Amino acid sequence: MNNSEEQALIRAAQADPGRFTSLYARYLPRVYNYIAGRVSDPMSAEDITSRVFLKALEGLPNYQSHAPFAAWLFTIARNEIITHYRQRQKQLPFDERLDSQPDAGVELQNRVAQDDQLHRLGELVQALDEEKQEILRLRFGAGLTYREVAEVLGKSEAAVKMAVRRLLRRLLAEWEEQYD
Repeated sequence: MNNSEEQALIRAAQADPGRFTSLYARYLPRVYNYIAGRVSDPMSAEDITSRVFLKALEGLPNYQSHAPFAAWLFTIARNEIITHYRQRQKQLPFDERLDSQPDAGVELQNRVAQDDQLHRLGELVQALDEEKQEILRLRFGAGLTYREVAEVLGKSEAAVKMAVRRLLRRLLAEWEEQYD
């Protein structure tokens, strides 16, 4: 879906809240995956996701199209996660939500090796400060564009691109140093 089609969906939902379902269906998997990557409890992830879409629906009349809709929506998600942790006063490691569902047809030995590599990568990412982890979560976990990540974090697109490049180079260097 291109930007003009998305803007048409947004305008339709602003005029008739019942038409918000198209936006909900489009963004639900990405928002849920982003949130589930930040909280370990699936029930909490579902509750937070529900609150995000409720707030988005309530705030939709005030949404301005100068910022990408995804950036606006993920800003709401990020704020809801912050609220969740403030209420619970605990921080969860980045790698708690590594996919543990076996892929069909993958041999057990390959799956064990893959799990080990994911665990090692999670350790490297967890060693990063929270801001750097958040950039990676938004870019790769939520699948946001550089521009959308920049909007969520209040940074320039160029700064986000540079940060991602540096982080990936750093992770690769640390991987090679520790695990090769």
